[in-house]
Amino acid sequence: MFIALSVFLPVVIIVLLTCFDPQKREISAADLLYHDRFIEIYQENMVLNGYWFGPWGRETIPFNSIHKIELVQLDAYGARYRIQGTGDFTSWFTHDRKRPWKDNVFIVHRKRSKWRIGFSAEDFEKVAAIFESRGLMGAAEP
Repeated sequence: MFIALSVFLPVVIIVLLTCFDPQKREISAADLLYHDRFIEIYQENMVLNGYWFGPWGRETIPFNSIHKIELVQLDAYGARYRIQGTGDFTSWFTHDRKRPWKDNVFIVHRKRSKWRIGFSAEDFEKVAAIFESRGLMGAAEP
C-alpha cells in the first residue's frame, strides 16, 4: 500500500502542476511597464510567474542583479520541451506548458550566479524592446 501510494501521489502532483498555466493578474501599480501571465516588468525589477511549484510560484529579479538577457530560438537552445525546471543544472525554466509550440525564449544571466533563468512572454517584441531600452539585451552566445 505504501509503495503504491509513494508512486501514485507524485504522478498525480506532476500531472496537476502541468495542467495549469500561470494566470494574468490584475495590477494597478504606477511603475508597471508590461505584464502578462508569465512576466511583470516594473521600473526597478521584474517578476517571473510560475517560477516555483508549477504556475503558482513567483520570483522577483532586480534589474541591477542582471548581467544580460538573451532572446534565443528554442531549436538552437534545446529547451523546446522543457515545461518547467532544469535539464542541465545551469538553466532553470519557468512554467509554460505551451513552450513546445513557441519559437523563442528569454534567458537571464545574473551577476555572480551560474544559474540562468529561461522564461516566455506573450509579446516577445515588446518585452525585448523594454529590455533593450534598459541596456540589458545581449547577443546570444554561439
